[in-house]
Amino acid sequence: MPAFLEIEGLSETSVRKAIGLLGLEKNEKWPKGERILIQDIYKLNWYEMRF
Repeated sequence: MPAFLEIEGLSETSVRKAIGLLGLEKNEKWPKGERILIQDIYKLNWYEMRF
């Protein structure tokens, strides 16, 4: 699984503004949350992950 950056904000507009300020507009975006990304896309068991 590649590294990812989670950006949170008070609204979708504030998140999009942060993406622009960071120059990340061309990067892939996933609005459904990291647990779903890890489970559904990378097929890893979220509940067994340890950091």
